[in-house]
Amino acid sequence: MNGELEDLNGVKRINLREDVEWSNTWISKANLDFPRCLLIGDSVTRDIRSTLEKLVADWFAVDFFGGSYDMDDDLFWNHLFCFFKSGYKYKLIILNYGFHHGKSIIKEKERNRFKSNYRKLLRLCLQNSLYVAFMSGTSWYKECIDYIKYEEEIILKNNILLNLARNNHCAFFDLHKAMGNMPYRYIDHVHFERKANTFISKKIIIELFARLFNAEWTNYRKEKETNIYKQYPELAISKEIYIYGNGEKGHFLYFLLKTYVPSLKLIGWCLSEKCEAKYLDIPIFLVNSLPSNNLIVIPSGIYEKEMMENAKKHGHNNLLIFSIK
Repeated sequence: MNGELEDLNGVKRINLREDVEWSNTWISKANLDFPRCLLIGDSVTRDIRSTLEKLVADWFAVDFFGGSYDMDDDLFWNHLFCFFKSGYKYKLIILNYGFHHGKSIIKEKERNRFKSNYRKLLRLCLQNSLYVAFMSGTSWYKECIDYIKYEEEIILKNNILLNLARNNHCAFFDLHKAMGNMPYRYIDHVHFERKANTFISKKIIIELFARLFNAEWTNYRKEKETNIYKQYPELAISKEIYIYGNGEKGHFLYFLLKTYVPSLKLIGWCLSEKCEAKYLDIPIFLVNSLPSNNLIVIPSGIYEKEMMENAKKHGHNNLLIFSIK
């Protein structure tokens, strides 16, 4: 067992490890020979997986390998080697590991260890994937104790990943920068509310998938656009479109349409009660203030009937329920 041992009231302590260590894997469409993307990260990365797969479901299966282990710990490498023995090969592996767990890298010795481990990780991933990309880590919640110290760590690690990407001709997506001015709430010290996963997934598609698989992406986007118009012809003839509700489902619908039907003119959000002037750069309107000829798109779900009845109560009949699975 690697890592220094320390006596703590007569109990041996492994300095590399936290009180509780965890690992988690997910292999999607495991019985199909399907193009695959693998996310390697921690619980922040894990939160993205299912939403990313929803947005590329007919194109990629999205798998996950994650844990809390320090990269100096044999547990990390033993679990990862075992995972790759499953036999799956990947078109893309996205590396986002080691940001919210593991040792500090403030000292130069630890920074060098972090770089060395990431080089080893990159070599291993290149044996199992056509492309490997790096994704920067996100900030801690600003009200956390020692936020400044943690932010310094994140920036140091992000710069290491950026340089590794440049030196090894790999793609790099700066998630840290992308999240900087977004309106998403933290639900604890490092995790965002679930709505953030759709934004992050959309950015991954544009910054990595579309860049690395440009011809495939162009065809896939056009096919998705055609299918959406075929299933919902009302969208093609409507000049002004409003999405009812900016909760999790409405938020997903917004980014789905922005990603695959960029020509649509999304005018704003339609809400039963107005809480702010804008959200994601488009205005918010009350349902009782909209002209009745505007198309209101309602994401499917437990509130669709209530939304439909409320819109009709205010004279709206140009309504469309968009299926969100």
